[in-house]
Amino acid sequence: MTSDYTFLNEGTRQQLEKWLVLALNGQTPLPRVSPDEVPYLAIMRVEGLLDKQTRRDLYSVCQQLVGEFVRTGKGSEEYLHSLLYLAVKLQILELAPSLAQLAQKPELFGLLAVPIQRLVLTTLVEFRTQPPAFWQSILPLNPDAFAGVVFSGVFSRSPKQAMTVLKHLPTRTAVVAAASGRLRRWIETRDPTERRAAEAELRQLLPSCNEVVREMFGKWVPGGISANPEPQTQRQTNAQHAVSLLSRLMKHKNPQLQTSCSRLAEVA
Repeated sequence: MTSDYTFLNEGTRQQLEKWLVLALNGQTPLPRVSPDEVPYLAIMRVEGLLDKQTRRDLYSVCQQLVGEFVRTGKGSEEYLHSLLYLAVKLQILELAPSLAQLAQKPELFGLLAVPIQRLVLTTLVEFRTQPPAFWQSILPLNPDAFAGVVFSGVFSRSPKQAMTVLKHLPTRTAVVAAASGRLRRWIETRDPTERRAAEAELRQLLPSCNEVVREMFGKWVPGGISANPEPQTQRQTNAQHAVSLLSRLMKHKNPQLQTSCSRLAEVA
C-alpha cells in the first residue's frame, strides 16, 4: 500500500486533476485495504494526507468533474460511482441543484443508462437536499427502477410521507425489506400516540400494495394484512370436510369412533 502522497501537495491544480481522474478510474496506485475496494474510499484516505490548499483544490476538481458529467452525460458506471460518492464524502452540496435539474430533464436524463440514473438519484438521497415533491416527480419516470430510491429520498425528509410510496415498491425482496426495516425503526422511536397513528395509516395503505409488501409489513404491523391468507383457511376447511366425511362413514359401524371424529372436526 502506497502511503506517500505528499507529491500532490507540491504539484499544480492541473496535476491534481489528472491524478484524480486516473484514481477514479482505478488507473493509479491508491491506499486500498483490498484490491477490489472502490476508488473513492481510498481517495478519501489520501485526502486526509493533503494540506489545506490541496484539499480545497481536490474539492474544486471534484466539483468540476461532476459539472462536466452533468453537461455531457459521459463517463463509465465505475468512474461515475466513485466520482459521485466522492462528492458525497466531501459534502459538495453545491452540486445538488445541477444534479436535480439533470434528473428532471427527461430529454437528457433519459439518455443515461438506468444504473447511472440511479447513481445520480442516490447521490441526491445522500445529500438530503431535495423535498418530497421532487421525489414524487421522479417516480413516474421509471417506477420499477426508481421506487426504492424515491422511498429513501422521501424518507430522508419525511418518514411519514414515505409511506405513500409503498404502493409503488417493486416485488424485489431486498428493496421491500430495506423500506420495512427503516419504517419499523422509525415507528419504534415515536411516542405511543404517534406510533399508533402511523400503524393505523400503514394498515390503510397495505391493501393497495403488492403481495411482497403486504407479507413483509404484515409481520410487524399490528393487524397488518398478510399476502395470502386464503391457503391456511382453505387447509382448515379441507381438514374439517375430511373429518366430517370420515365421521359419517363410521357412524353405523362404531358410534364411539364417530364421536371422536366429531370432536376432531371441531378442533380442525
